[in-house]
Amino acid sequence: MRKCEHCGEENPDGAAVCKKCGTMLLPAEADFISETKGKAVRKKYWLLRVSVALCVWVVITQISLHVAWHQAQRPGIAWNNQWRTRQELESISNAIAMYGQEFGTAPASLEQLATNGNGGSFWASYGRDCWGNPLVFYWNGTNSVVMSYGRDGMPGGVGEDCDLTTQSPSPKEALPTFQQFLKNQWCRGMVVSSYVCGGLAALLSLLTVRIPNLRTTGIIILLLSLAATILGTLWTATVITALHYPSGH
Repeated sequence: MRKCEHCGEENPDGAAVCKKCGTMLLPAEADFISETKGKAVRKKYWLLRVSVALCVWVVITQISLHVAWHQAQRPGIAWNNQWRTRQELESISNAIAMYGQEFGTAPASLEQLATNGNGGSFWASYGRDCWGNPLVFYWNGTNSVVMSYGRDGMPGGVGEDCDLTTQSPSPKEALPTFQQFLKNQWCRGMVVSSYVCGGLAALLSLLTVRIPNLRTTGIIILLLSLAATILGTLWTATVITALHYPSGH
């Protein structure tokens, strides 16, 4: 029972005003404490759900970006200069081989190859890779090697900056790095799609995943829900990023 502070009348526990005098009743201390605790629990509940959603966003976005990165590593318009430079070096390598068969020795310079060689004369006479950097020629009296220093035009480097030679036009180190993928304008659609997929996964988890009581069964249900959300979104992300691969068509 709740006692009216004005007239002393006893009222039912759930009453908001006194049934005798109409005075508004103050909440009972127990009700006040219960309401305060309820607000705190609801706030913690939403903070926990938002935290889970943010974690899902980070995980899905990172995985989607790495999936897109590996898809974008194959030759294509995104890495057109590197792909064409490889073809150029392969053509020059064939020309060096043909020169050796014809003259019994390797050419001593690009100019000599361009003048007397076959097959690679055009690239040899041009003397530059597809980034516009000068090709480097090495001759030790027996073998000839032509090299491109890559996009940066400097020795060393990885990805687009990797050195390419007529002996090794497609080294493993020439695969584009993750940072180069993120900055490549032709891969921008794939990057944006990955972030969008992460955001959709976060929104889906926020709307569908419920935080259970911290018991074994509840935790298992939560983990299964998160796993289903992540797997479904990953499949969607793979399809979307593949569709955004810059093929040039």
